[in-house]
Amino acid sequence: MQYRNFGNTGILVSVLGFGCMRLPMEGGHVKEEYSIKMLRRAYELGVNYFDRKPKASVSEANTAEGYCSNESQIVLGKAIKKMDREKIYVSTKNGYKGDSGSEWRKRLETSLSRLEVDYIDFYNSHSLGWDAFQTGFGAKGGPIGEAQKAKDEGLIRYLAFSTHDSAANIINLINTGAFASMTLQYNILNRANEEAIATAHEKGMGVAIMGTVAGGRLAQPNEDIQKLRAGIAKSSA
Repeated sequence: MQYRNFGNTGILVSVLGFGCMRLPMEGGHVKEEYSIKMLRRAYELGVNYFDRKPKASVSEANTAEGYCSNESQIVLGKAIKKMDREKIYVSTKNGYKGDSGSEWRKRLETSLSRLEVDYIDFYNSHSLGWDAFQTGFGAKGGPIGEAQKAKDEGLIRYLAFSTHDSAANIINLINTGAFASMTLQYNILNRANEEAIATAHEKGMGVAIMGTVAGGRLAQPNEDIQKLRAGIAKSSA
């Protein structure tokens, strides 16, 4: 497995991560035993970043509050019990968009309980946009103050965000200086966020990429890929 520096955190994360948004399901529930075996096998092969994400993957297992019938965090928590906690990095999300610090804190505590961990390495504001930051998370008296308190208490190590906002607005979020890392879309068919990614790199932020295979389109022959190949062949001629 290859590893890379995750921004200025001093953490080396595996290039491939494990996203827990779409664990195998059966009868409306996660196939727990099967999923735990997958997660632990990934760990054995060098994956050290586990992220429970919404709709979407560096080396990660990303998990969010409501994925997989609200069972994603629970199953990941069971899987990491047999892993060296000091050698893995757990990422998850808080989907609260309002300005109540207490409501944000309640969701953090739920995630800690479901994962059965004392702390979360990368705690993301889920699908954060610039408008929501200004009126909710980052507003005066909003969750950002509670987030700093949680950091001081050792409940989270790094504050992060995931986003589907425009590149310009993502740069606004980066420039707040409030976050250590971000998760966003990028692949060869969708390069709209290149400037935002470059800005994050300049600022020393870690960047986790989701949608790396463009929703599966890069994993199988299709019209988009055929056009791309044709363009590459023509430019090489």
